[in-house]
Amino acid sequence: MQILLNQFMKVNIDEVVIEGFSIASMKNNNYVNFLSATNIDNLYIDSIVVQQNLTNCITTQIFNIIASEIQLTGYLIKAQNIIDISLLKVSLSGIYFCQETIFNLVNIQYASFKRLELEKIIPQLFQSTIFYIEQQKQLYYNYQLQIFYSDTQADLQSKQNLQFLVLNGILFFLQIEDFQVINGSSSNFGGCINFISQTDYTQSQVIISNSKFINCKSKYSGGAIAGIKQLEIKNSSFEKCSSQIGGALYMVQDDQILFDKSFFLQNKGYLVANNYNQQTVDFEIDGIYELINLNDDNQLVKVDKFLYPGLTYLIKISIKAEDEWYNTFSNANSFGNIYDLLINPSNNFLSLTPPQLLKINFPFLLWYAFDIPFNEKQIINFEPISINFVLQYTILTNQYKIKNGCKEQGMEQVFLENKKNQQFICKYCDQMKASYNGVCENCQTDYFSSCYGNYSMLKQSYWRSQYTVDPSNIYFCSNNPQSCQGALINEDLWQQYWK
Repeated sequence: MQILLNQFMKVNIDEVVIEGFSIASMKNNNYVNFLSATNIDNLYIDSIVVQQNLTNCITTQIFNIIASEIQLTGYLIKAQNIIDISLLKVSLSGIYFCQETIFNLVNIQYASFKRLELEKIIPQLFQSTIFYIEQQKQLYYNYQLQIFYSDTQADLQSKQNLQFLVLNGILFFLQIEDFQVINGSSSNFGGCINFISQTDYTQSQVIISNSKFINCKSKYSGGAIAGIKQLEIKNSSFEKCSSQIGGALYMVQDDQILFDKSFFLQNKGYLVANNYNQQTVDFEIDGIYELINLNDDNQLVKVDKFLYPGLTYLIKISIKAEDEWYNTFSNANSFGNIYDLLINPSNNFLSLTPPQLLKINFPFLLWYAFDIPFNEKQIINFEPISINFVLQYTILTNQYKIKNGCKEQGMEQVFLENKKNQQFICKYCDQMKASYNGVCENCQTDYFSSCYGNYSMLKQSYWRSQYTVDPSNIYFCSNNPQSCQGALINEDLWQQYWK
């Protein structure tokens, strides 16, 4: 016995560190408890940290983790650089936790988890997971991480998004048997299990036997599991799972594969593939639109080629799924702003969506050209767009350019203060101002009923021979003013009708 607690009203443990030693008595193959607590009214544990010191830790075995109605502000277990870790008999109920995961395991080579019972898990973050297992980049090709789960029951019902397992790396072998998880959810991929790849490649092998995934859902792909390269299913089922692409599974395999239909029951892929996909997705820009705010009513004006500093643009994205391009979406398969999929976005991309755009269903990005280094060039390329949709993708943008200047009509340059390199933004002329030569000029209310950008409406009984707001070039229709509707006419017409 390492720690014995008996008959306390309240016990607070900030952190327990298990570092480089064994708590097991190996005599006669008997194991002893690390911590035993009985008759405790209130037990508060911040975290239990299992970590390797300078000496190699070959094997770590932890038995009988039983906890209920406790709050964790850190990880329950954190293990790093351990070759072999095993958890046997874990029962968690009524656990409040504030981190992104309960079990954080980094750079382990073999992991075995048996007899797990999880219910009433209450995460505080919008997205979290029970197990997070990471294979760091420098070790990607050193070994294949092998993970085994058996005899597991998990109910992940939560007000937030709670997954069972997230695997971050590229070489994984995962075997699951006698396993049931229900009500898992994800704000991106894999409602119950998600394989994350930091590259455009993954080698994830999965064997599932005698298991059930029920009512798991994700926002984008793989209602139950996302990121599987190779999969073998035996006597298992996926029931009532849902996502946009792959209601039950999102595969990243190169070759098409067919699974027994009996494995799948009432799953829903809102865009495509109710049960599982046969091909990975692709993305392209369907168009870029200038977002113009006219009296708080946003209008979209399609861009041909050039974008300008200081303006807000909506980048419409098309998705290729199951060999078909999708550019029309409904409320049932809505994507909206996919800022959360961007990889290392620049400050020009906007994460917040204006209320007026919340009803847009197609996938889009918002881009505000504010901090653009032209380096004395008149035209530069639009920045590349990289996103993570289980795998990493680069969307081509070379058809669009950014111009070092503003439109000739309707706007003017506004130079920014405290900028040594004379940075500027382009700004449309405000109400009752208009520009036809790069400078916003006031529209006198004696002559104009409305003005904005490069639009100006003359009042009845006035005309002009060219687009201008200069009062010296605006004339009163002295002959039959009722027929003069703010016309723009040439000299010959003026001589014929009004002189």
